[in-house]
Amino acid sequence: MGASPFLREVTTRPLATLFSVICVILFVLQMRGMKIDGYGISLLAMAALPWSLKALEVVADAVGQALVRANIKSFQIAGVKVEQIERKLDEQRRMLDDLILYSMAFHIYDKLKYLHLGALDAHGKYAEYRYVDDEPSIHDLRYLRDHGYLEHFQISDLVPGENLVGKLKVTEMGQRFVNLKEGRGIQIDDPATKR
Repeated sequence: MGASPFLREVTTRPLATLFSVICVILFVLQMRGMKIDGYGISLLAMAALPWSLKALEVVADAVGQALVRANIKSFQIAGVKVEQIERKLDEQRRMLDDLILYSMAFHIYDKLKYLHLGALDAHGKYAEYRYVDDEPSIHDLRYLRDHGYLEHFQISDLVPGENLVGKLKVTEMGQRFVNLKEGRGIQIDDPATKR
């Protein structure tokens, strides 16, 4: 005949059992005057604590899931207001994204966009970006490289007129930048073309 579930639990958790027994003994000693006070109730609660932690976790998980399913934004427990701050986090995340996205000039971003999107589709709209050996182009490529948007390369290795798509590798950060900006549909074009 197998042991009862209670005995199995007691034998597998000796420290919890010892803690509970000590709390019960202290409670009995406290009760000698047949007076139950806050201290006695605390001892009984502490005796039950090691055995109820799993149950508390299950209840907390269930309450949390119910709040998420109900899309409750705030609630109050014992005079303490608890708010879901997800909306505020989304706002702040969007503001940070905007700061990052608007920090790169359109002419530098265009080079990054061609290098990234062109590498994804060799026959698409961005499949070709020819290197021009002049100071503005060198500046833009250095900017992209030095800020971590392109993997390291030597400017002196570039040949005027060669296609840089596929030759210069866009880093993960550069890919994320382009994907974020294209996903948001932000168009910052050359003001000279808007006449």
